[in-house]
Amino acid sequence: MHWIAACLIVWAQLAVAAGVGSDLRINVRLVDYADVPKATLMKAERQVTGIFHDADVATEWLNCKPISGQPPCVWIPTGPVLLIQVLPEEMIRHVGLGRLALACSIVPVESSSEEEFSTDAYVCFPRVSAMAISNAPYRERNDWTSAILGSVMAHELGHLLGIRAHQMFGLMYTPWSLQEVNLARQGRLLFTSEEKRKIQAHLHRRMIAAGYSSLGTDAALVNPKAGNQETRDGDLKSRLPTPTTR
Repeated sequence: MHWIAACLIVWAQLAVAAGVGSDLRINVRLVDYADVPKATLMKAERQVTGIFHDADVATEWLNCKPISGQPPCVWIPTGPVLLIQVLPEEMIRHVGLGRLALACSIVPVESSSEEEFSTDAYVCFPRVSAMAISNAPYRERNDWTSAILGSVMAHELGHLLGIRAHQMFGLMYTPWSLQEVNLARQGRLLFTSEEKRKIQAHLHRRMIAAGYSSLGTDAALVNPKAGNQETRDGDLKSRLPTPTTR
């Protein structure tokens, strides 16, 4: 099994589901190693939920606080489980995240083998926070941080759900500039129509493979391919100025 990193990255919280007209859903297990303020994390998760609601995909969350010696938080998932780990800067080197990258997701390289489903993404919170601090008015920094964090997480979840390549515009575009950040703050940094269709088709196959739904066997389409090499590369990079201490 060969994978690449596509990079842009117990405190139990009641799962929140987005009400959509589709049976498609994802379960996101978030482990916060960076001690993100609770209000910031909750707003970021609502941002992700809204982005996927726009794509007719419901989202449920379980937030886990890493505690040494304690069992991992568990719940009964209602759909495919994806893992986001929010990391401090000192943990990033173990993931292989590039110097300018905000986040990273581990996805299979293309080949002729059966489809392999990705599950893991990493986000560097200090870099997200620094982007907000270096560009936002002082009183708006928390809102900017939540908006950027939510959009970064949604971007990486997009990679895990079949959007392998970066695009020329929208949520899956990189590198980000102030334009993308402003769209994120307005709730307008979204998946394109084509990306939504790809995510829905991928998730349809994934839910059937995992036995979560009787959506019909016609969704078992030809699978993406896996490759014979492994590499790590920075993904969601920023074109914004290098942050300075304020």
